[in-house]
Amino acid sequence: MHSRIVRRGLEIFRLCEGSESFVCGRETICIFCIRPSGVKMGQSLFILCFSLVVAGVNEGGLGDSGPLVRSRGGNVPIVPVWRYASHGDYKSRNSIGGSYVPVNCTVADLFRYSLDNGAFEGHVVTSWWGRAFYFSIPRFALAPDRASKCFCVTDEYRHAEASYKGAVSFFMGMIGARLVFEKFLGGNKPNYQLLHAGDSKHFILTPSIGKGKSFSGNGKKSSGKPKPDYVAIDDRGVPYALVEAKGTSGVRVRYASVEEAKGQLQLDWVTTLDAAGRPLWVRSGDELEKYVVASSFPRGVASKASSWELCDVDPDGAGEGGLIIKLDGAIYAHYMPVLQWLSRDEVRRESVNGVDCDLVQIGEGVSVGLVSGLREVIADHGNVTVGFGDQGSGVQERDSADCFRRVSEFFRSMEGFQGRSEGENVSMGGDGVVVVLSDDYVQAFDMEADRASGVS
Repeated sequence: MHSRIVRRGLEIFRLCEGSESFVCGRETICIFCIRPSGVKMGQSLFILCFSLVVAGVNEGGLGDSGPLVRSRGGNVPIVPVWRYASHGDYKSRNSIGGSYVPVNCTVADLFRYSLDNGAFEGHVVTSWWGRAFYFSIPRFALAPDRASKCFCVTDEYRHAEASYKGAVSFFMGMIGARLVFEKFLGGNKPNYQLLHAGDSKHFILTPSIGKGKSFSGNGKKSSGKPKPDYVAIDDRGVPYALVEAKGTSGVRVRYASVEEAKGQLQLDWVTTLDAAGRPLWVRSGDELEKYVVASSFPRGVASKASSWELCDVDPDGAGEGGLIIKLDGAIYAHYMPVLQWLSRDEVRRESVNGVDCDLVQIGEGVSVGLVSGLREVIADHGNVTVGFGDQGSGVQERDSADCFRRVSEFFRSMEGFQGRSEGENVSMGGDGVVVVLSDDYVQAFDMEADRASGVS
């Protein structure tokens, strides 16, 4: 009954001028303000629609799901983010405020968050099929459901073999980490970076060393201790947060997995090195914010129309070992996938969010790029025509030298710049990476959502 009411309400809303949305537990309730074109809104008509929605809520048993939290952002989908002050609170389900934070997330945002996940240990995906594999995973797994205003699971993800589900769940955890960084950790600020720490060339895990000892930049790896997935860096090169991503196709990431992730975040210190290999900034473990981001589906992906949600856990505990970051190489590696695309295909200049951007189409209805001028700052004349890392020559060594300083000066020259989304088609990060999707591409997501929820 409830689903029929919501679908009917959505049909009515398409003819109207506004709505009000509220989040109740894991569900979104839409109260539609009906004002057909040329007709003043009458009180009786408003009360009728309000009553229908409330009736649907009562029948569906949603009234006991928790306190109401106002949703934001028109028709833009939301991702519920449950925030926990400790891993113990996660275990007891004691979220901050007793509810979740509804976070706006567009289809273009999802695409941008997935862009750099194919780059690892110096390898950059350059083939069309390789590109398509990585940027299609969010589309394989999720579709925006306009009725619930959340991202629901697709039939393809729901019916996938278990090992495939595991791989996609890992990927969704990585995307979720970027969403939390951008929405809660200042990731929309100019030149704030979330760097993938998997590259052993630029991120070196070391045993603990005493104060006053020098950093060699090539310390030994700590035995048996993995690195965190991501390190957040501000516009001065100061490390300020560590992020570990986890994901599951089930209803919740196991507590044991969150506890394991906690151990990866417990470091004595993190330091960034300048172009000469000298410490730029050193931060002790207790000065760093720490986040475990757990991606899951509250009803499990086996349940039709189950929605995507995140848990953001702030673990505590003592540190062990340290992390050295060769900042110039790490920054260059972060931008390398987009630089490769811009160097190999026809580039067009287009105004996005009032900012000139260099864009290249990498798939049907999908364009990516950088704010204009940034690629020339990062790479030699903006041209990356040969391989990177294990694929080839010394381009990386030439262009990465002093890369962070050059990028920092560029963003300081862009007064008023800030990363933001524009509708559902445009997503721009504080790092200057831009994604633009066609209307057809976004609408294809909508059709998949209708199919997954059974709407004809």
